[in-house]
Amino acid sequence: MGKYLAPRAAIMHSPLFEAAVIKVLAGKAASLTAEEAEELKPFRVENEAPGSSAEVTAAAKEGFADRILKRRKTATEPTTYKLLSAIPPTSNTVERLFSVARAVLRHERHRL
Repeated sequence: MGKYLAPRAAIMHSPLFEAAVIKVLAGKAASLTAEEAEELKPFRVENEAPGSSAEVTAAAKEGFADRILKRRKTATEPTTYKLLSAIPPTSNTVERLFSVARAVLRHERHRL
């Protein structure tokens, strides 16, 4: 039974995709491999470009010295993904749930 319920079982359609979704939902998007990031590409939300119109108008109001002395942001914002929490669980997760429920209900039926 362990081979059917393993995270990389044969019933999984795309184990790489599921591993990537789990990492993103756990807040570990920075640890995605290149293959996992490629799997999540359709869900990626592009961050606003650094030279956006709001920054250009603010830079026009500042003087040259102010722009030079202003500290630039060194940390990049993490890539965000939309609608990942709306992805239904895979059959592997559902099978695990039913197997636990079956074990619980088996004992309940004996009591009836």
